[in-house]
Amino acid sequence: MPVGSCVPNWGGARLGLRLIHVGLLFCYFGALLVPVVMLFPLLGEGRGVRTPAMNPVALFLCGGLLLLVPGGLILTGEAMLWTAPEECGARRWAVAAFLLGMVGKLLLGVAICGLWLTLSHPGPVPLGRVRLSAPDAVSLVDFLWQVAATLGAAATIGEAVLLALALRALAVAVGHPKLGRRAVAYARLLVIFTMIGILLNLLCIPLVQLLEVVLRGSLARNIETSLPLLLLVGELLCSLILLVQFVELVGNTRQAVVGTYESASAHD
Repeated sequence: MPVGSCVPNWGGARLGLRLIHVGLLFCYFGALLVPVVMLFPLLGEGRGVRTPAMNPVALFLCGGLLLLVPGGLILTGEAMLWTAPEECGARRWAVAAFLLGMVGKLLLGVAICGLWLTLSHPGPVPLGRVRLSAPDAVSLVDFLWQVAATLGAAATIGEAVLLALALRALAVAVGHPKLGRRAVAYARLLVIFTMIGILLNLLCIPLVQLLEVVLRGSLARNIETSLPLLLLVGELLCSLILLVQFVELVGNTRQAVVGTYESASAHD
């Protein structure tokens, strides 16, 4: 496909990629704060030190930093990718990524609200007309926010995969097939990492129970405490590495589109 046929609409795609790139950078720096907020109480419990419960205000600040600012920028950027030339094949992936990302952000927002209710209402949880005792109400809210968080995370991963496919279409359209292959490889790597993470999380509890039977005493208790923590730290580190690679992929695709846009403008 001739690049010149795509020239009139590359400005919107270029701006959309810039917004996505900036949103991912906000997400990266915000994600660096989450392990500190989440792991501080866990590390204290692992050393036998009683730590205060997670502050709901800190929870909302981290949630807002990871949802409102970068989420809004990324969704706006995905919407701007709708202006890419139809012949490039990126529109359908951008539309799917935008819709799935919107659903994911809403579910994660529900999860944050449910977690706030769980942390800030140790007693009865107000549920309107639903008449439940305090333990049942807490259990219901706790279950709902975990389900919403799981579905929101799955939708966010799906959004990243679809966005990577949109980047692949853009890269191929501007004459960078190698960059397009990198985008496809990243999408595959993200899916494989997600499946391995799910498998490890499912096997973690049976493995801890097995170690409790085989090993007794303080060693079993130490393993029971440290194994989930090590798994969580490992998954967070791998997620940050994947996020850095995604930021680089978006930046390289934007540079390729900018080069095509400036070249076309110079010809005009």
